[in-house]
Amino acid sequence: MKIAPLIVAFLAGSMSALCQPTTGLFGHWDMNGTTNDVTSTGMTGHASNLVAAAGIDGVMGHAWYFNGTNSSITIPYHAALNVPNQFTISALFKIEGYYTGPCHTNIVFIRGKTITRQASYFLSYSDAPVGFGCNPGMDTMSESFITTAIGPSGGLAPSSFTPYDYTPHIVLNKWYNVVTTFNDTVYKIYVNDTLTTTVTIPTPGASMGTSTDSAAIGIAPYDMPGYPYRFKGIIDDIKLYDHALTPCEISKLTFWRSTLITANPVNDTALVAGTATFAISDTGSGATYQWQVKTGTTFANVPATAPYSGTTTKVLTINPITSAMNGYTYRCIRTSTSGCIDTSAAGRLAVNTTGISDHIRENITIAPNPARNAISVTAPVAIHKIEVFNIIGRKLITETPGTATATINVETLPAGVYLLKMNDSYTVKFVKQ
Repeated sequence: MKIAPLIVAFLAGSMSALCQPTTGLFGHWDMNGTTNDVTSTGMTGHASNLVAAAGIDGVMGHAWYFNGTNSSITIPYHAALNVPNQFTISALFKIEGYYTGPCHTNIVFIRGKTITRQASYFLSYSDAPVGFGCNPGMDTMSESFITTAIGPSGGLAPSSFTPYDYTPHIVLNKWYNVVTTFNDTVYKIYVNDTLTTTVTIPTPGASMGTSTDSAAIGIAPYDMPGYPYRFKGIIDDIKLYDHALTPCEISKLTFWRSTLITANPVNDTALVAGTATFAISDTGSGATYQWQVKTGTTFANVPATAPYSGTTTKVLTINPITSAMNGYTYRCIRTSTSGCIDTSAAGRLAVNTTGISDHIRENITIAPNPARNAISVTAPVAIHKIEVFNIIGRKLITETPGTATATINVETLPAGVYLLKMNDSYTVKFVKQ
């Protein structure tokens, strides 16, 4: 698995596993053509009846398909599986069916057994939170994720599964990134970076104990033969941590990023009395923003007064520009509700005090030129506005990309010569074939 689990993040491209939280990571099965644990722990899994599948990134062989009948990965005992009364389980998977046997639980990952076996912990889903589970009847439209642990003296398992119920319930054929944490007091479940479940154990601080039990993915081997709890669907990634990750770490785990800022401000050049803008892009929701400026050696918050606007948004606008602002640099501080504080790279403002910069004009490129369908415009500064005019001065296209590159669709333009005007200042000629 190589990219984020939310579709909006997929489009940003492949992300390295090094972007993930690594402190306390003791097990990681990335499912990229093997069942190897890619951490130094080396808990290589043994595959049974798996079929290569496309991962969340669409690449065949980046995940495994579990058929719900006899597919599984079993992981031999390792001392690292005895976690110190805390853990995090992270799993990326798509459910394609439900186990309908006794108690109809579905196991994603388990160490040990679902009941009466110390040092056990697992991530599963079932309809038990709405009153079914091992009771008569079944409701596959009301399935929820469950995580719990078992210790030698009790006190870890909740008295009821009802608190695990949440809406919307699980649906088939949808990718889920589920992160479950336990900190010796509270179980928490995050689904696609949203906290859905918080369950306090009956005896906070109760010991999980230790054992020599193995672990498994997609099956509950110690509950067999009567309760195999087989998983049906595609599993792309499993990670184990020896502590409860913070909400910020979970956000970065979910989006496969070391920072939730996905695009940094680019340098801008503007005329005196003109306008400049600096912008960031990000992923995730519920964030606040604060722009900062460095006029000398340190950064300080940009005042929410003229000539500045948008000081607490993703886009900072400066108007009018003064000559004294030449060389100022601007950055954005992003603070999420999960506690992540990310700082963007800085963009530099260059103020042209003599008129239109020949350097900028000479370094604007249009390709291809001549063009048939689209042109790519590249400039050494942020492109705030592009206008396309025909030879008699009629404006035909207006775009506001806000980046140093832009793609303009010219497919519908008649063949001829056109003028491209950038940032109300720089004009370049191109030919449409």
